[in-house]
Amino acid sequence: MVGRHDVIHQEGDLVYYSPFVFDKNPYHGVTVPILVVDLLELVEDSKNLCRRHYGNQFRGLFYKNHPLNKISVVGVVVGCRYKCIGDDDYIFMQLDDCSGSARFLQCKCLEPLAMENGLSWGSICGQKLRISGAFNLWYREMVVEWIDFIPDIIAEIEHWQSAIEFRRKLSIPWVEPVSSEPPTSNYIQQMHTANVMDSLVITSTYEQLSPPSPLPSPSPVDSPPPSPLPQVICNITELKIEFLRGLLKHEGKRAYTTELYSGLSTLLNQLATLRFQNQKVNLPVKPWQQLKSESLYDQLHKLQKSGLLRCHSNDNLVDLKPLKDLHEYSMHRVLTLIKLQCNTGRIDYNHIRDKLKHCEFTKKAIVDIFKESLRRICLLYPQLLVGWWIDADGGEFSVIHFKYEPHER
Repeated sequence: MVGRHDVIHQEGDLVYYSPFVFDKNPYHGVTVPILVVDLLELVEDSKNLCRRHYGNQFRGLFYKNHPLNKISVVGVVVGCRYKCIGDDDYIFMQLDDCSGSARFLQCKCLEPLAMENGLSWGSICGQKLRISGAFNLWYREMVVEWIDFIPDIIAEIEHWQSAIEFRRKLSIPWVEPVSSEPPTSNYIQQMHTANVMDSLVITSTYEQLSPPSPLPSPSPVDSPPPSPLPQVICNITELKIEFLRGLLKHEGKRAYTTELYSGLSTLLNQLATLRFQNQKVNLPVKPWQQLKSESLYDQLHKLQKSGLLRCHSNDNLVDLKPLKDLHEYSMHRVLTLIKLQCNTGRIDYNHIRDKLKHCEFTKKAIVDIFKESLRRICLLYPQLLVGWWIDADGGEFSVIHFKYEPHER
């Protein structure tokens, strides 16, 4: 039961309720299966509804008067591209479920989430997936929270059946019994009260105590220099990136594994921790030093397969020349494009392989090094770029997009 103040608008048999009682909706928290054609048809109506009745204080998807906070779609990935937003890398996938929509559905997925679910950059296009998450109404895109592979046509048919069944259920308007008590406030007043309460909490003396008097600073002569705390990374994808950065920082184009083992010890400890957590219970526990060594050689062998380095002398000596050559080329190439104020720049895989005489480079390896060079340039010269992203369509080249500060007139 809701109060009369929770009813903010009524159009015929459709009653629109305050967001404060959305949890009473029978489909609240339910991941609703939906067809792409139905989803995209809801966008404009939902936008107009939010503007008219909620003053844009709530921006969500509606099916009639049902707010949908979680949905799932099934379809084939027909296109994808990389884009860096802030400090995060995203994969934008175009999904088609053959339901008759004139447009594809754009799905925005964090790159680590895609990799954790077994989606490699070279194999995304053509995959049949179930994608679950929230829908960003203003950008017309799915924000991916979960990915499943669709194994066969039966699973796809089951999704269609569920989507059609939910279409029937959602066509029945949501009706909540209304209390007969007189209204004490309306939706706008509730929002105002909530904002005021937030301000009270922020300025509360219990939340914000006066700091104690500062201690006298120790003499710089007597005190040792502060040692930075080691960065703790829990994501395997980020650990791989940090491992690659560690190799790029290594002086010279050759390195002994003993040097790398010592220089990357903190990072190898974190990789070994993940390896330890993934050990099978029924197998003997491996010694810690063995786990660290396996982590080092595992990363080196993966980079060797991508063409970024070569291992010699029974894996005791590592040739970093391919990695250093590609990084030097990508830094020079990107800086040149930025100096010329180019809006786009092409990454031609075959041209790079021929120019650097390293035919073993994989496409993903080349893109990864260009991404690392772009991050480094943005860090060294923050005034040059506002942002950038890479369109990687799986063909023979990718395209870098540059975003600059607007020029003052």
